[in-house]
Amino acid sequence: MYPLHFLSAKHMVWLFALFIFSYFIYHTYHGERGLIAQESLTKELQTLSKTHKILNQERLSLENKITSLGAGDGQIDPDLLGEYAKKIGYIMPDEILITE
Repeated sequence: MYPLHFLSAKHMVWLFALFIFSYFIYHTYHGERGLIAQESLTKELQTLSKTHKILNQERLSLENKITSLGAGDGQIDPDLLGEYAKKIGYIMPDEILITE
């Protein structure tokens, strides 16, 4: 075993390079955006994509129902819209909905 002062500058550079290389290899696998974390990110993306599709279908359904509330001239009756919104459970934060 050589004492530390016998290591040359060339050896110190190689040790430093090995340390830096090891650091990047470790974080390639175990880092926040590493290969192992990629699996969980992929699963989360699939879940969010399914949720997005469901919410988009619900939005389209509500848009179709709202357009059917109109008189055919492109105008929506605000009273009918408010009544329908309350019927399906959408109310203003300062309102109280009493159901029978």
